[in-house]
Amino acid sequence: MSSDDSRGVRASGARRILGWRRVVWLASLALVFVFLGAVLAALTNQAVIWSSSDRFCGTTCHSMTWASEAYHHSTHYINNVGVRASCGECHIPYDSGHATAEEYLKLLLFKADRGVKDFWYESQKGIATKEE
Repeated sequence: MSSDDSRGVRASGARRILGWRRVVWLASLALVFVFLGAVLAALTNQAVIWSSSDRFCGTTCHSMTWASEAYHHSTHYINNVGVRASCGECHIPYDSGHATAEEYLKLLLFKADRGVKDFWYESQKGIATKEE
């Protein structure tokens, strides 16, 4: 075998190794993105559940603390049947627990829209107070 032939075999082997390294690198990168996507989806879902809770509405959103007090004294909270209607059940149009992908996307868009509007009106003192 001449030296030109051996260099060609070595170059071909090196290209194959580099090709496999590229495939492994791309597969690893894809797995990282899939994992990060799953984590982001789980965190988003937890944020949706938390921001739809009575605790969030009554404590975190300080313009609703007076409404939360009224809620805790109403038949929505205390009644003979023993079933509580939460804030989210009436004020959020989609059920995050049983939503299709399309409904869940609509829920996210609804919550983003309301969150931005509430933040804006809160900062501008445009949300009704207890006195109003």
